[in-house]
Amino acid sequence: MKFDYYITGTIGEAYDWWTGTRGTTADQVKAFLKEHKDDELTIAVSSLGGYITDGLAIMDMIHNHGKCN
Repeated sequence: MKFDYYITGTIGEAYDWWTGTRGTTADQVKAFLKEHKDDELTIAVSSLGGYITDGLAIMDMIHNHGKCN
């Protein structure tokens, strides 16, 4: 299956200095959804967690986009 966007790593951190891994912020997801506002998207999530505020914001943005799998 082809995914249009991957939500990975620590939610709310663009880069984790301790582990050297990239995460996903609400601002990154917002920018992606804005670029693809009229598209149907397939999004994959692979994260152990992170900041609840960013997680809830991401969830709301995906829900409001309306065309996400």
